[in-house]
Amino acid sequence: MKIGYKILVMIVSVIIVVALIIGVITLSHARNALEDAAIRKVDALADHMATTFNQEFKDVEMTAVDLELIVLSLLDKDKVGQDGYLDDFELLLEPIVYELALLGNITQSAYVFFDPSLDGSVHDVWYTDLYYTGQVTRQEEFDMSFYDNLGENDKWYSVPKETLKPYWTQPYQGSVYYDEDITYVSHTRPLIIDNKFYGIVGSDYHYNLMKETIKDFTLYDSGYAILQNAQGQVIIHPTQAVGSSLADVNDGEYAWIVDEMLSNDFGVIEYTWTNNQNKFMVYKKLLNGWIFSIAIEKSDVFKEIRQMLYLIVGIILIVLSILSVLVFILSRQMTKPFNELSKQVDMLESGDYKNLLSDQLINRGDEIGRLSSGIEVLRVSIKDSLNEVNAYGQTLETEVKKRTLELLESHQDLEDALVLNESQNIKLLEVNKRLELVLEQLEQTHRQIIETEKIASLNAMMTKIATEFDEPLNEFSEAIHLLYEEKKIIDEKLSSNELRMYELDQFFSIYGLKAGYILEQLDYMKHLLERFKALDPYTSNLETTFNMSEMINMVLDGIDLRTDVHATVICDPSINIKSDAAKISQILYQLISNANKHAFKDLMNGMIVIDVKIDGNLIISVKDNGVGIDESIKKNIFNLVENASTSGYGLNIISNIVLKVFKGDIKCISEEGQGSEFIITIGI
Repeated sequence: MKIGYKILVMIVSVIIVVALIIGVITLSHARNALEDAAIRKVDALADHMATTFNQEFKDVEMTAVDLELIVLSLLDKDKVGQDGYLDDFELLLEPIVYELALLGNITQSAYVFFDPSLDGSVHDVWYTDLYYTGQVTRQEEFDMSFYDNLGENDKWYSVPKETLKPYWTQPYQGSVYYDEDITYVSHTRPLIIDNKFYGIVGSDYHYNLMKETIKDFTLYDSGYAILQNAQGQVIIHPTQAVGSSLADVNDGEYAWIVDEMLSNDFGVIEYTWTNNQNKFMVYKKLLNGWIFSIAIEKSDVFKEIRQMLYLIVGIILIVLSILSVLVFILSRQMTKPFNELSKQVDMLESGDYKNLLSDQLINRGDEIGRLSSGIEVLRVSIKDSLNEVNAYGQTLETEVKKRTLELLESHQDLEDALVLNESQNIKLLEVNKRLELVLEQLEQTHRQIIETEKIASLNAMMTKIATEFDEPLNEFSEAIHLLYEEKKIIDEKLSSNELRMYELDQFFSIYGLKAGYILEQLDYMKHLLERFKALDPYTSNLETTFNMSEMINMVLDGIDLRTDVHATVICDPSINIKSDAAKISQILYQLISNANKHAFKDLMNGMIVIDVKIDGNLIISVKDNGVGIDESIKKNIFNLVENASTSGYGLNIISNIVLKVFKGDIKCISEEGQGSEFIITIGI
């Protein structure tokens, strides 16, 4: 085949291959980009809708939580059984429940239902906008028959009563005559005092609004939304019946989809539906355990890619046709001088160096001209080179001998260098020994510094103990001195028979008061000793499994908070951990007590927020809106030695427990006038 045709075939082949590669890569990237964009779009939309629903659920839950805290703080358990007390308590709660219902952004509902067993009568306060009229009103009290005949639709009351735990209901119909046509989703919480059930508080979610939003949802031509409960049963689906499960479709063919959604909080699932349609589903788990998802047919997403494919194929065919014609014409023009050069090369190969190339080829100003000149130079060079080969061979032999002598000299120099290197190694070994002696001396110095630090820490601790014990010991001295003086007076009057009965009674009264005070101070000193013992970071651990939310509330019950200080707990009631409950409670007690005593000073309406979450580790945050901490104090706030004059031993105790017992982390974030936050991180 002639070179012209070879060039033509090669260029056309290259163009076709490049065009196909570009087309395939373009289509592949376009398909992947379009699929990723579609998934991101659906994921963002699902996340937005799930976030909206979660915020609405959170609004309902917080209304119930706030009402629970208010009722428990106001209810006097000792008066509950008295006649008329709960009637009066209802009047007290009416404006509070009304205000909480008004504050609800979504539900505008709040209620309290007391158990009839408390005094034999029904007592409930329920405010809501029952039919979306824009007016929040109090609803009629339930009859006793409601409590005597609790049914399937009354789990909002019966489940918290039986389990003593907060409860999110499934959608259910109203139980009394005036709300039988309304569908609710409720969050109710039991009122528990000393493990006794007093009733429930709660708030309702307008389920019909959520239902219409999901049913009216559309995306592309085939996209639709689905809502399932925490067990994977259908609540809202365009084709499946309420209460059914995708796990039962086609003899359990799609059970794996339900399992994956129940096992994860969010994700994307690709699957083939019963009509052989390829789909993908984006799902999000809601606050109350329900699963919200959006399903899309892939064929809707890839309509645009098919149109792009037709366009790219058409463009490639047109470009190939034009380029093929141009390449054919150009190849004819390009190969003509190459043919002449090929003949000249053939002659040079056969040993004919007499033929000269035409001046037209040599004088061309392009690559062919340079190639022609090169071939001509090559012709002359080959002829001259044959004469130079013999002379060059003799010169090469002389150079080889010269290089051999130079290599022998280099070898001798290398041996001398090895001898010198051995001498340097001996010197380095001696220096290394001296360095080892210096390192040993540094290690001894380091141990001495550690011992000095330990003594300084012990001195600071002893100073702290002496300070704490000084006041009660002074009180002991004064009390004993007073009793001694009083006893001398009694002895003198007794010896002179001047003692009166009231004087003796007065002496015994003083004696009883002082003795009681001394016992109280001794108990205080014993408590101090127990707290100082907690400074030992190696105290043995006793691990148990306990509920974190219950632990926080138990600690709060043991702290006498200021009347103008309010504590808020943010903790998932389902958080159960296995750890040393005593030390965890001590950490919480010290941080909350410290905030209660020192954070607010002359401030009013203080707020302490205890936030607990699990994120690989147990993370505890105790935050206040108090006066903050001076920077000079905050810098060494956990160091009893550096900050002995300004910091109590409480923070040093929890620092030792967190860092040395739990191997965790503790940090303080504070600015003057901006409040303080202590963050504890403990591995679990």
